[in-house]
Amino acid sequence: MTSARSYCLDTSALIHAAVRAYPMDVFGSFWTRLECLIDEGRAIARKEVEKEIKKQDDELRDRCKGRSSLFVAPEVEIQQTMSAVAQQFPSLVNQTKLRGLADPWVVATAQTMEATVVTQEGSKPTKPKIPDACRALGIPCLNLLDFIRAEGWTWNDT
Repeated sequence: MTSARSYCLDTSALIHAAVRAYPMDVFGSFWTRLECLIDEGRAIARKEVEKEIKKQDDELRDRCKGRSSLFVAPEVEIQQTMSAVAQQFPSLVNQTKLRGLADPWVVATAQTMEATVVTQEGSKPTKPKIPDACRALGIPCLNLLDFIRAEGWTWNDT
């Protein structure tokens, strides 16, 4: 059974899917289904996620090229929310390594749009990550497998 919820995708979920869990050459139907959600406007990612993906030279980067309906620029309301999220959860961004620059944007977008975050980040109570921020702010947050289950996608050969 398919839900009508919308999703805000984190870089970690896209990279995990492409590189580890659902490589494009084996699970093409996963990517086709994801693209359908994107086309329906139910799955988005921030421009900051696109910037993180563009740092790689791989199939995910190539597949994401020209997907303007996936990578959206933040509206004023999301920018304001992002400032509050970044202030409340400064550990989302690793300033030393300049990692996680998209993380507060992902959380703020989900909060503003009442969307579900999809991330592969784990919880880290001593240094809060996306799932911790989502939990504190009451934002639904799923890992990739739970996202697939929420959408009712299966690949049963029986």
